[in-house]
Amino acid sequence: KGTSIEEALKREDEEETGIATIKEVKPYSMVLSNIRLPTNDGSVGLILSSYLCEVENVENIKLSNEHIEYKWFSPQEAAKLLEFKYPREFVEKFGELK
Repeated sequence: KGTSIEEALKREDEEETGIATIKEVKPYSMVLSNIRLPTNDGSVGLILSSYLCEVENVENIKLSNEHIEYKWFSPQEAAKLLEFKYPREFVEKFGELK
C-alpha cells in the first residue's frame, strides 16, 4: 500500500535477481488478458503490464530461491516463447521492440 508500480518493480527485481541498478522505468504496454483469476467474489481479469527498464551491471545476477536459472532473450525471441501463453496483442508488442 502506498507503493508505486515502478517502486514495486524495482523492489521485486532486486529481490529476485539481485539487480539494484534500475535507472529508468518506462511503461511500455498494457493488455487485458483472457486469463481469469479466482477470488472469493468470483473471478477477475488479469491485466498484463510491461515496462522498459534501463539497468546497469547485469553480469552479477543473483537469483532468489524462487528461480533455478535465467537467460537473456532478444525481444523477438521472447515473443516466440510467450506466444502460446499470453494474448497475441501482448506478445506482438515485444516483437516490435528493437
